[in-house]
Amino acid sequence: MRHVTPTRSLLARLPALTLVLPLLAVITAGCGEGELPDLSPTPGPPVEATPVEAAPPGPVTVHDREFLFLSMARDSTLIVPWFFRAFDGPDRVLRRVQLWVGRAGSWEALVREEIETAPTRSPWQILPVPGIRPGIGDDDRVESLRMSGGGREVETRIDAFVTDWIPPGGDAVWLSEGRTLFPSGEVEGFVVEVNRRWQSPDGGRSDWIFLHSGTQLQLFLEGTAPRSASQASAPYRGWSRLAFQNATWRILEIEWGELRPFEPARRDIPSTWLISSPGGEIVGEIAATSSHLVVGEGEGPILPVSGFFAVEGTVGVRGESFEVVGVVRHEQR
Repeated sequence: MRHVTPTRSLLARLPALTLVLPLLAVITAGCGEGELPDLSPTPGPPVEATPVEAAPPGPVTVHDREFLFLSMARDSTLIVPWFFRAFDGPDRVLRRVQLWVGRAGSWEALVREEIETAPTRSPWQILPVPGIRPGIGDDDRVESLRMSGGGREVETRIDAFVTDWIPPGGDAVWLSEGRTLFPSGEVEGFVVEVNRRWQSPDGGRSDWIFLHSGTQLQLFLEGTAPRSASQASAPYRGWSRLAFQNATWRILEIEWGELRPFEPARRDIPSTWLISSPGGEIVGEIAATSSHLVVGEGEGPILPVSGFFAVEGTVGVRGESFEVVGVVRHEQR
């Protein structure tokens, strides 16, 4: 296995972690018994100066495995996304690993790593990279993800299985109870594992959304096709768990409500989302409370955008209303 040192790798500069990871330093130093400190909200979307890495040239199959930790408490939201992407080419597998922490309107990219491995029959498997080590259990299921280096540690543990959703012709989405641990305490919440497979360069990725109201309602929404710049709304499908009962929503529509200009990409981005189903059994509106967006490379004046929105709002399911918090995984090409 050959390690590639990308120019933007954080863990490749482990001695400087205390300088480049200020958010993590605050979290680990300021926690009480399982508590996280209040962090001052950052107005507007934080933007990374470096662009998203382009896919390797030529046709490849891309495997995404995304683990999203979202804290249970609605008044103290912690978001920890761990993303693993493998580009499966004819003579190599290029693997990219990223880790973020979002808290109280502030986001920080903690890890960006890239390695190359030999071709394999299971390119979707998660391998250790510098600073990040997965804990693998029975049936090759991921049980934990741990980041350590420079005296800093973050670990997400996947505990009791809650449910799974398997779309027709798609990859499974797993929902579990989980915890994220810092040296000074732990935070309880949900872990959503999203598996997706697509073809590059012709294939595309669509947004997905996870919302919850605590233990009452959990809702996962997935776009069925990438949204074009001119579309006012896009088709989605979804799965809900309400009062321990699963339901499938084959046809949903999500419309971008309010938009605002995002000058680094020279395009508009959403700040509210309107959710509806044809029969009105699901209706809701969510709004962004913070965001972490990265501008990609492109040939035209309008550039692609990738990242996250932390959101909150209200969703009605079959006449019952819920206050929800969650995350939008966002892509605009």
